[in-house]
Amino acid sequence: MLIFGHPRGKGAKAWLPIDLNGIYGESKTAPAGVFRVRLGPEVERAVVLQVGPEKRPFPLLREFDVEQAAEDVLEALSGVRQQL
Repeated sequence: MLIFGHPRGKGAKAWLPIDLNGIYGESKTAPAGVFRVRLGPEVERAVVLQVGPEKRPFPLLREFDVEQAAEDVLEALSGVRQQL
């Protein structure tokens, strides 16, 4: 399982979006304003959950239930594991 994100900052210490070119099935960069958990490469479209795309100040993301999201991801991973 690959886990990565797009941390951001301001000024000289700002982080650029992660270059996804080296990861099989990924587009060049992730879409802006989206939080997505996906199993497998983009070509499989196995999206477990997604918030956005949305513009600042990201109201849907601010209301996002992280604990429920974690349960959804664990359930999806469990389903994959049972298929192996």
